[in-house]
Amino acid sequence: MSLMVLCIVILIIICIIYLYTIQMDRKTYNNFITGFWKSDTSYCSEAGIDEMVLYINGNTDTGYLIITKDDDLIENSSFGINKKVINNTNNLIPFNNVMGNQLLEYSIEFTPDDKSTDFSWNDGKYNLILSIINGTILLHKDGLLFSKLYKDNGISNKFLEYAQVEETM
Repeated sequence: MSLMVLCIVILIIICIIYLYTIQMDRKTYNNFITGFWKSDTSYCSEAGIDEMVLYINGNTDTGYLIITKDDDLIENSSFGINKKVINNTNNLIPFNNVMGNQLLEYSIEFTPDDKSTDFSWNDGKYNLILSIINGTILLHKDGLLFSKLYKDNGISNKFLEYAQVEETM
């Protein structure tokens, strides 16, 4: 009887450790995805725009898409991120950072503002692939790659510093 109790206690401890590691992995991804992501210059020139920036808040699962052309704002759309991961093997394996499984694929849907142009992104859901190894986000829909974005750590860190200062005031 005491051996069975010991086995149950060990099993409970293993489950707690497993759930804790999954939670820490999710926190790592949320911290990493939060910030400003800029599109690569080759995409911008091919699309005929000056700049494309995504701001993502990993804690609230929201963000903004900002696109400029000829120094004018042509797109300012908010979006929500569905945290139901499409590539869900990451949810099952703890210690993803150690094991090298570092891609997450999310579903996102844009909600354009009233001033959106014909460049509007409101025609359905898109997929966002986050890679911690490469520090990139791939934005695609139906197999068509729209953009490869890189995290702008300088702007992201400044933004987080200002946000922390405002919270303490």
